[in-house]
Amino acid sequence: MRRQIQVARAAGCVNPIIVIRDFRNAQDTSELLNIGADDVIVSPIKGTELLSRTNSIIRRLYGHAGESVIVGELTAYFDGRDPIVSGSQIKLSKREYSVFQHLALNSNRVISKDAIYDAIYGTSVDQPFDKVIDVYICKLRKKFATASESGWQYIETVHGRGYKLSSPQSHSQIAS
Repeated sequence: MRRQIQVARAAGCVNPIIVIRDFRNAQDTSELLNIGADDVIVSPIKGTELLSRTNSIIRRLYGHAGESVIVGELTAYFDGRDPIVSGSQIKLSKREYSVFQHLALNSNRVISKDAIYDAIYGTSVDQPFDKVIDVYICKLRKKFATASESGWQYIETVHGRGYKLSSPQSHSQIAS
């Protein structure tokens, strides 16, 4: 295990590495963490704990320490909860949530459609056509604008580059 972690990190891999073991050994755990593992978990482990640990690592990878990010009237949670817009919970489908979460993790940054597509579908065998991201973006915009007191859609298109989750305040600062 040590060698695989060292090889991955030496090759420039920045993806989270979580080691699951069937025994506890403080010295081995310390060594694995020191050479580049992000977490070492001893099984058996409940699914909810594994999900929370994974979400925590992903959140920190994108620079978020807290459980949520606030963008204008919108609160995005990183623990699977649907977002809140102007005090109302917005129900999202599984795919809508996946697209939204990737935008929220990268809030105020432009994310290409290809990057969103790869984050959602990866190397899945049953990948849909690439226009599906545009469809989900359209659905999300409509839900956010309907719930938002300001009518803001929160997802803007940056032509030729991708999409960005941003607040009306950040948009007006750029326009000024």
